[in-house]
Amino acid sequence: MKRPLRSIYGQYVATVDDFRLIASLGLITGQWGNQMPLGDTNNIVMFDDFDGAALLGTWSVLKGTDAAAANFATNAGVSGTILGTTGATTTTMAGSGVQITGGLNFKAQGAAGTGGTNNLEFNSRVKVDVITNQVMFVGLTNAATLQMPIQGSGVGNAFTGNANDAVGFLFDTTMTTAAWWCVGNKAGAGPQGFLATAPGGSNNAPVAATFAQFAISVDQLGNANFFYNGVQVGVTMLGALTPTVALTPIVAVFNRTAAASRNPQIDYIMTSMNRI
Repeated sequence: MKRPLRSIYGQYVATVDDFRLIASLGLITGQWGNQMPLGDTNNIVMFDDFDGAALLGTWSVLKGTDAAAANFATNAGVSGTILGTTGATTTTMAGSGVQITGGLNFKAQGAAGTGGTNNLEFNSRVKVDVITNQVMFVGLTNAATLQMPIQGSGVGNAFTGNANDAVGFLFDTTMTTAAWWCVGNKAGAGPQGFLATAPGGSNNAPVAATFAQFAISVDQLGNANFFYNGVQVGVTMLGALTPTVALTPIVAVFNRTAAASRNPQIDYIMTSMNRI
């Protein structure tokens, strides 16, 4: 055990007798818009770079009934990735869908309730080979069953909520504006969302065969902020989800038409919160 010897910021940040740094409440790495807390006795951090020979037991992978669908699995490549394959002849999550989830181990609200910060964070890097005729969701959900948490309703830019509580990025080619949307659903009240618009006013849409980085930060009240490729997009979403509901990270994809399979690829998934 070490006591602070020379203060940098009161008792919270200091050096100790062997010149190491002590940060009593934990450390965060990375720039604004693309950060990761480091796990310690104050924080729980689930980070997987998918660099092993097989998926860890942390994960649950599910796929639809279409014969062409294949579960996410480790994929040969430098720095580690996993690859999934959607079905090719059906147009629903139950038929052509693939998804990966973890355990329901995260909440937006910690032990201190609304009076204390919890700092629920999600971060992932994802790409897909073809961007036509499909639905993709990257974020957090309260359901670990095979399910697209939120999707387009098929009418204009309206949404359909399947998960009772979820927050994330949605791309659905059935929507009038086929771009990334920031979406949330609180207690099944009906999804809300807005375009993941960059500060300059342009919409963000997937680029085929190109990784994009997604980050979501949710406070103890369930309000969410969204970051795309390190840049904050849209506005703060108030009441994005129920802050006391247990959540899991999720990436889910399915085909919108009976077309060739899509191949979503994930570089890493990180989820963290203050330890409860």
